Amino acid sequence: MTFLLKLLGWIVGLVVAAIVVLLLYPRFGTPVYDWHQEMTIVIDTPDGPVSGSSVSAVRWKEHAIKAQGMGWSLKVTGEAVVVDLRPSASSPRYLFALMKGAGTEEYMGSVAAASLSGRKGRVIDEALFAQIKNRQGAAAKPIAVPSIQYPLLVTFGDIEDPASVKQVNPDNLASSFGPGYTLTSITLAITDEPVTNGRVEAVLPCLKEDEVCIPLNKALPYGNPMRFLPNYVIRSK
Repeated sequence: MTFLLKLLGWIVGLVVAAIVVLLLYPRFGTPVYDWHQEMTIVIDTPDGPVSGSSVSAVRWKEHAIKAQGMGWSLKVTGEAVVVDLRPSASSPRYLFALMKGAGTEEYMGSVAAASLSGRKGRVIDEALFAQIKNRQGAAAKPIAVPSIQYPLLVTFGDIEDPASVKQVNPDNLASSFGPGYTLTSITLAITDEPVTNGRVEAVLPCLKEDEVCIPLNKALPYGNPMRFLPNYVIRSK
């Protein structure tokens, strides 16, 4: 009986130890990367080029247990890129690059995380992984974001009216803003700059009033990126 009790105690101890290892390994036994990245958008207009940028904080974490092909998780904190297309006009017009990719369920951070995860079709530049690992910061060279990872671009016909939101075609800005407007570049760089805060709220009244900025549009089919866009794709804290 004494031997059985000891054996049972060993088994219980091993089970407890295994549980502790499983709980701690995802935190301490798998790679975790934290970095800041700056997305910059340059637009050519009839009055010359204009640009906007936003710095986000990204945490990429590899899972100890991989399920359904997802071996990593991602958290992004920051806000959308805002580009004032008419900085000298009395009636401003804004382009917003949301924290969501057009045609994907990825956030802006996935552009960088792609190089870490190695997901086929998402890897954009091995140099980006090196920037993250080496913490090259502001000295890191910006890289071009491929069209497959473009953020979702939107504009408002009336900045005061959330229902006036429209998706913007990155290959045809003229259809939304008129002749002479073209997308020049979207770039991403690892940076030491602080996370951007307040630029979106300064131009979007809905954020100031804590209202829904892009209402649910049930007329659009499931899968359409404009059907449902909660405020965290505009600003994530």
